[in-house]
Amino acid sequence: KDVQRKIVRTQSVVRGFLARLSMRRMSRDAQLSSVSSSSIFTSPATASSSSSSGSKDINDYLPEPHHSRNVIFRELVRSEQAYIHNLHILINTYLVPIRSMTLLPQEMIKNIFSNVEVLARVHSLLLEKFQGLILDQWPMVDNIGSVFLSIAPDMRVYSEYTANFRTAQTTLDDLMHNQNYQNMKFQEKCKGLVASAGAEDDALDLVDLISLPLNQIGRYSYELERLSKVTPGTHPDRDALVSACTMMKDTYALIAQHMTKKDLEDIKKCLIGRLPSDFDVLSKNILCRGVVNIIILANDKRTKLLFDTQPSSPPRKEMAYYLFNDVLLLCKIIPLSSFKYHHHNIIRGGGVDKQHQSQQHKVKMIISLKECEIVTEPSRVVYLYGSRIAPDLSFCDPIAITVPKTSQAPIILSFPSLSARKEFIKHIQSRISDLQTSTKVFGVLLEDLARRGTSKDHPGVPIIFECLVSSLEPHLDSEGLFRLSCRTEDQAQFIHDIEGATYNHANLNAIISKYEKHVICNALKTLLRRLPVPLIPFAQYSHIIAAVDLPKGPLRTNRLADILASNNNSGGGGATGGAASVPFPYRETLRYLSCFWFRVAQHASRNLMTCTNLSIVLGPNLIRPRVETIETALSLPKGNAVIEDIIANH
Repeated sequence: KDVQRKIVRTQSVVRGFLARLSMRRMSRDAQLSSVSSSSIFTSPATASSSSSSGSKDINDYLPEPHHSRNVIFRELVRSEQAYIHNLHILINTYLVPIRSMTLLPQEMIKNIFSNVEVLARVHSLLLEKFQGLILDQWPMVDNIGSVFLSIAPDMRVYSEYTANFRTAQTTLDDLMHNQNYQNMKFQEKCKGLVASAGAEDDALDLVDLISLPLNQIGRYSYELERLSKVTPGTHPDRDALVSACTMMKDTYALIAQHMTKKDLEDIKKCLIGRLPSDFDVLSKNILCRGVVNIIILANDKRTKLLFDTQPSSPPRKEMAYYLFNDVLLLCKIIPLSSFKYHHHNIIRGGGVDKQHQSQQHKVKMIISLKECEIVTEPSRVVYLYGSRIAPDLSFCDPIAITVPKTSQAPIILSFPSLSARKEFIKHIQSRISDLQTSTKVFGVLLEDLARRGTSKDHPGVPIIFECLVSSLEPHLDSEGLFRLSCRTEDQAQFIHDIEGATYNHANLNAIISKYEKHVICNALKTLLRRLPVPLIPFAQYSHIIAAVDLPKGPLRTNRLADILASNNNSGGGGATGGAASVPFPYRETLRYLSCFWFRVAQHASRNLMTCTNLSIVLGPNLIRPRVETIETALSLPKGNAVIEDIIANH
């Protein structure tokens, strides 16, 4: 027995020694991580070299999900450091010296650099908040989503930068490519500034640097989405992360939309010729554009219209095309040396598109996608129309566009590359399908859905909503209802099946019953998100958001009820506080869905979806302004607060 006691005591001493050794190692790593010179705040190059040496830090001892959260958080911090570093290069290497040299007029300097100094201050503040999380909470870093929500008002500075970006591109392109005395002097000074900074030209490219801010918001949305996926639903930071991720995604989408609007303004300047009075380029979405060879069959009366000639053999001529969301424009290319046209995505703002630098496009034909058909198989095109094409005329990868309701012969298009052909076919087939499908459900006005059929028990509520809700009633205890996502393929197939079926209770219920609950939840959110007018109509948006500033309680609840409680079926007239009345289908559908979501929240002990959680995942689908801006996207938490109040006080 004495020997056994000695053995047990020896083992206990050894285990204690090993435990204390492990704790000392963890404590030392924690201290190293809490200072500014630690691995958290080192450059990516330094971090990678230290990791390759085999040294461990405290994160290696953490269980999931803390390990994954900390890995992503480190990447976020390092990305922020690199971004701020590049902003300081833009300011210190270019802006400050150029401003002090009086090399350019102050207005031109403002056009190029906009409010980049304000951006640098905002992101330095964000990095300080990140550092505060490290010092206060490491290694269990929480409140990452809350940090982004707190910094949201300051992110509105991106509105000014985005609005000025195309001007900056145009100004820089002129300075870098037009060889007059002032511009050549500016180019020499820029080379001197780069040389004095002691870096390679590519590392300090001015065009690249001014493009960086447009992509940073997208970086945030990507990292926040990664964090949301590895954060459990019960984690205290989960709701704030989801809300911050949605806010950043919406903001990034608006930045892209703003760039698209600038592109549309450039297209409008480019197009000449007669256009219908109701044809507004700025109200359309551009899907793709480029140059294509147009082949008109012999003796076609449109030949002279398109080519200003009437040759005896079928003509083939290079023309410009613009594929919008509802029409295809075919244009004659007219050289014009003074014309400048931009054609770039927001990922890399490269300047002037050289192909269109000296062109304008005269509109020759407008083809409605709602009335046309497309033949894409080359063999079928040749089989149907080849005998009518001159034998010496050869073309690669042809497609044909026809208008069946007319007697006109098809227009045959030949693209300069296979990739251009694929892109055109993908976009035009999708739009033709959307425009010509009479059973379309997603993306249709709520009034149109109501006209097709409403619930007998809930007048004004379209039957598609009743079918979706009734199928979810048995699953109210399911964890993550409306929060968990589904496979994209399942979502697309669900929409395809619904829109391909006859619109009645029996058919809709039969289709919905084939899918699992999370597919149905995501379909309901998609249906709401794609409504051209949201469930809380545009006219109520400003009044609703203003009501959020009232103290939470009966005063705010009563104000929201006044705004949303109009009984005017036509949608005319006025409501309390000056808000227009809510149309009958919108009011009744909102009431019906709110009651359902309240029932979901009553099962929060099992499904973990409280009114707050539901408002975060549903808010962006239910309320939005008529004109979305970066400012309104950053006001997302106010919209969520409205939805929470509506659900809780249905």
